[in-house]
Amino acid sequence: MTDTRNIADDIALARQLADAAWAAIRPHFRNLNGVDHKSGTAKSGFDPVTEADRAAELAMRAIISQERPADGVTGEEFPDTDSSSGWRWYFDPIDGTRAFVGGLPVWTTLIALVDPEGVPVIGVIDQPVVGERYIGWPGAAEMETASGTTPIRVSGNPDLRAATIATTDPFIFTPPEQGAWNHLRATARITRYGLDACGADPGRARSRRHCHQLARRSSCARRPDRLRRQSRHFGAGVARPAPRG
Repeated sequence: MTDTRNIADDIALARQLADAAWAAIRPHFRNLNGVDHKSGTAKSGFDPVTEADRAAELAMRAIISQERPADGVTGEEFPDTDSSSGWRWYFDPIDGTRAFVGGLPVWTTLIALVDPEGVPVIGVIDQPVVGERYIGWPGAAEMETASGTTPIRVSGNPDLRAATIATTDPFIFTPPEQGAWNHLRATARITRYGLDACGADPGRARSRRHCHQLARRSSCARRPDRLRRQSRHFGAGVARPAPRG
């Protein structure tokens, strides 16, 4: 479905969206006036949302309304908008809100563009405090920093014993997930905690999506169905297989 769509223009727009999100978030980072409980019920556990989440999503929605009025939008904080084009943008303005509230830099803004067949075409993982942006599209993916761009790919390492794995903390798993995680932790070479959004080695993708694949992070599993489906789109555009041979 990309033949009738100028993907280069959409990539440029995705970068604009990420820049706008950071511009809206930056005044609130380590300067919050308050934190709201999104679900509003004690049974669900504390689900934080901030003025920065809302401001960033509104900033991105305004750009889509102006630049791609026929495209739909699905976001974390506001209702879906219709898509007459069949294309849809997905926004998570602050993935890792707990880290954001705590003043930690390991949170990201997530952006994806999905075609009318439901296939992710562009994925953006933006870590503005760290100064790293991961962006992928059909046939390529790269990390962008102030120093330039670096092509990225999923590691070709087939041996878990040489792998580095990470998750937010060891207490988020259900009992079956905990058993799987314990096996991974005991086998992997390095295990780290506290990376709410993502971590990366130069030239190797280590996105939030890969953490889902390894241990099925329950932070996603606890989300409503709409947002659980949404979460797969962001990293899918960035993750690319390692070359064979």
